[in-house]
This record gives sequence, structure tokens and C-alpha cells, in this order.
Amino acid sequence: MDTEGNDRPHYFKLTQKALNLRYEFESDVEVELGPGGRFEHMTDWAGKLTGQATRLAGLIHCTKHERPHEHPIDAETMESALYLAAVLTEHVKAALDLMNETPGMDCARTIWCWLERESMKEFTQRETLEKVKGRFRTAKEVEGGLEILKDYGLIVEQEKKATRGRPSRVFLVNPLARSK
Repeated sequence: MDTEGNDRPHYFKLTQKALNLRYEFESDVEVELGPGGRFEHMTDWAGKLTGQATRLAGLIHCTKHERPHEHPIDAETMESALYLAAVLTEHVKAALDLMNETPGMDCARTIWCWLERESMKEFTQRETLEKVKGRFRTAKEVEGGLEILKDYGLIVEQEKKATRGRPSRVFLVNPLARSK
């Protein structure tokens, strides 16, 4: 019920600036949902992030006005909601990381997504480090992910290739493990 005793819904409008901020945020989230993005492994949750941020803006808006339905949600309110959404995102990512069965599981998933996306049949540890360096910076992190993939029978290690400089570990992808 509203303050006048009416049992009807009220709808909030956004100023053009607030709407532009929302569209920009939505576009950024969509990019991060894709292959190699920050939300690649949490698409179910992150796919709802823009809607959740908009609802947060509505709640913040209600705290600012006695009759919030008579005022549009402004850019400042939307910025506050988007900031909260970013903070909550980091908390969710941390919680999901804690739920991984092993420390290298996130890296293993990222490597596997890359292998499937590019239909890789053979690859080196050096190539892997190059592909995932935005998320995993050290060879030790990548080794953990590769070991998990080996343990699951998704890849097998081959003899080291003779190349100039330091040799790199070479792996074959199990063709029976592909989802496509």
C-alpha cells in the first residue's frame, strides 16, 4: 500500500543520464560474460547483475524521497547502485573461489574453456600461460590448472619439444572429452 492507502504499484523512471549509465553497465557486463571475460565462469549470477543493480538504485532512491514515485532516479543514485553492485560482485567472486574444490580449479576451467573455444588439439604450457595471463600470472598457477586437467583425463603430457631456448611442456587434448 502507498502512503494514501492505495493498493497499486508505482513505477520508477530513470533520468536519461541514469539510463545511459545503466546501458553502459549492461554492455560491460555482457562483454565480461563472454569467453575469457571476468564472468565467464559465473554467467548464471552475473547475467542478472544489471537487473539487481537497477533494483538497488530503486531502493536507494526510496531512501532519498518521501514520495519516490514522483521523482525519477537520477544519475547519482544509479552511480551509487553500480558501485554497490561492483562491491557485491567482488564478494561473490571471492565466495565462489572459496567453493572451488582445489586451488587450481578456476585455472583449469579457464584453460579448458580456451581449449574448447579454439578447438585445440595440441598446445604448450607457454601458450597456455600467454592465453590466461590476464587472470593467472604465474607458471605455478597454470601448472596447477594443467595438473587438474591431466588428473581428469582431459589432456595428456607429451615429450618436450626441442625448440630454441627453454623447452616447454607439450599437451594433447583428449578428443573424447570435447563437449562439441
